[in-house]
Amino acid sequence: MTHLKALCNRHVVHIDTNASVLEAAQLMREKHVGDVVVVDGDRGILRPIGMLTDRDIVTLVVGEDVNAETVKVGDVMAHNPRVIHQLEDVSTAIECMSEAGVRRLPIVDERGSLVGIVTADDLHQLLARMQNQLSSISSQQIVHEVTGATLVNRFS
Repeated sequence: MTHLKALCNRHVVHIDTNASVLEAAQLMREKHVGDVVVVDGDRGILRPIGMLTDRDIVTLVVGEDVNAETVKVGDVMAHNPRVIHQLEDVSTAIECMSEAGVRRLPIVDERGSLVGIVTADDLHQLLARMQNQLSSISSQQIVHEVTGATLVNRFS
């Protein structure tokens, strides 16, 4: 079982609710990401309280011709994001994403503090690698059979 702790991206881009949407967009551009986790940084714990995606900015701000400098992240973010504990496994993450209809899950520790993020793309890549390993079993089996047959011939 692979814990999310082992495969999540620990370089999570996060932002405060009082930042402007323009600041969020600039941060996304600078960090080359399509989302930011909105956090409440009370007592040193970065508790995820929202998510803001590039799509949110386009549809809720730019598409509505609203000034991104004056709109706050807290006004357009998706509130109360689904989060998942770092010791959960991949299948639980997939179930959670599917149930919530989301492509990203902030990952939290025992205190509820943000420690990473996992995306549907991350999980697709992991499953593709696993599928590739699984598909190579047959060809490896033949190699082992041929090698084993050679050993039998040596002792005959």
